[in-house]
Amino acid sequence: MNSTPEIKIVLCIGSGYVGALTMTMFANYHPEIKFYVFDVFKTLIDKYNNVKDEQTLPIVEKDLYTYFQKVFNKNLFFISEISDDILFNVDVVFVCVNTPSITNYNYGTDISIEDLKNILYKGIELSMENVYACVKNLVNRIVALENSNPNKEMKKKIFIQKSTVAIQTLEHIHQIIQDIYKENKSTLTPEEIDYKISLLNIPEFLAEGNAIHNLLHPDRVVIGYLRDNKPSFEASKKMKNFYTPFLPEDKIIEFDSISSEMTKLVSNAFLAQRLSSINSISELCEKTRANIHSISQSVGSDKRIGNTYLKASMGFGGSCFKKDVLSLIFIFSNLGLNIQAMYWGNVLLMNEYQRIRICQKIVKASQGKTVGIMGLAFKGNIGDVRSSNSAFILSYLLNNKIPYKMFDPYSEVRDLRYELQTYDDEKNKKYDYNSLSISRDFYETCKDCSVLIFTNNHDIFKTIDLKKVCDLMDKDSKVIFDTYDNFTLEQLEKENFKIFKLGEYDGIDC
Repeated sequence: MNSTPEIKIVLCIGSGYVGALTMTMFANYHPEIKFYVFDVFKTLIDKYNNVKDEQTLPIVEKDLYTYFQKVFNKNLFFISEISDDILFNVDVVFVCVNTPSITNYNYGTDISIEDLKNILYKGIELSMENVYACVKNLVNRIVALENSNPNKEMKKKIFIQKSTVAIQTLEHIHQIIQDIYKENKSTLTPEEIDYKISLLNIPEFLAEGNAIHNLLHPDRVVIGYLRDNKPSFEASKKMKNFYTPFLPEDKIIEFDSISSEMTKLVSNAFLAQRLSSINSISELCEKTRANIHSISQSVGSDKRIGNTYLKASMGFGGSCFKKDVLSLIFIFSNLGLNIQAMYWGNVLLMNEYQRIRICQKIVKASQGKTVGIMGLAFKGNIGDVRSSNSAFILSYLLNNKIPYKMFDPYSEVRDLRYELQTYDDEKNKKYDYNSLSISRDFYETCKDCSVLIFTNNHDIFKTIDLKKVCDLMDKDSKVIFDTYDNFTLEQLEKENFKIFKLGEYDGIDC
């Protein structure tokens, strides 16, 4: 039963990870509502409209196809143009556009720790340009439609900001809308304008690889409304009703928009902090022969701490953690809260240090011979290479003129090329991007490699034949770097490998 009968049409701006997945699940929850997903990139929309099976989905995400095929072209539609009819009658608009850092946090992988501090302690501001441009375009069209249809009542709308944003973004959007109506000589009062287009901030909390589970069983839904704004507060109640058919009411949290904007940044910062904290212990374990995995299990069994995000690795990746922590640092720095900025800067510094120290070991262990990068995505069973350890390693190997091979079942070369630019010289391009290639054949990649570095935990790694791997590698040098606990020490010792197991054993004499 629909608890929000006034909502009949929902429009989502942005068909990326958040927009596509969220609208797919909403369409499953609300078969009586039509969901339109718009993107300016027609080629991406065409891909969605030509999905034939799980392999042709533009997004690699566990269980997505199961839910996608139930609603695609039934009540979920992907469009490259927003018709006047849709815009006139839409009830809810989700803004799910990209919010990159306002400047690239480019630095080479050969950077010193001191130079890293100078970059990280300042933070970087998020760019709201895409969000504001999206809102301006839609509101200008709405005003024009109203003026050209004076005898027809347009549906009242709720604009929901869902992208990760800087604080006070919703307040700025509110001012943009008010200014557009004033510029068009509107006679409406500010409150009447607010009722025409009410504003909310509802941040997303999705973890790639587990996003469908997150949408099916969210820990919470945060709805942020404008302070002292009755239309916005009333809109939050409508959206609460939108969620309650599939979510217990006690998991819906309503408060002011600034706090809701900040809670997204703080949530990711706390998760990043946990990962950096456990990674800071890993080198100590390697030097003392303690076992990081045993420690993680024991520490995580304490209910006050909990057992999530305590898996040691070469470092956290993905599009969110680094960007969001840098944004939080920027806010602290901008307000003169320098001790806090340094604290969170050290969370990122620990992450980068972990990558650098392991890359140094890889280069020494390779003795100038070929290194195989096994797994390019920043975590297992997805294709996303944003801020991945593999891109960092690749840059480091290129800087040191070390030959390499790369394997991944999902990642695409074009995405890796883009990510590699993060570590390139913006003025004097130093990498040959056309030479990059990704093998889909695991054993072929192993051939003649002196070092194999496992950077994530793709399921395929659980089934490989380590004896065959050993036989295929360089006859004089066989080194395994297991940074994601894919194998036990006993499995690796059984073969003729030199072994580096992160947080457990360092037997490569580097």
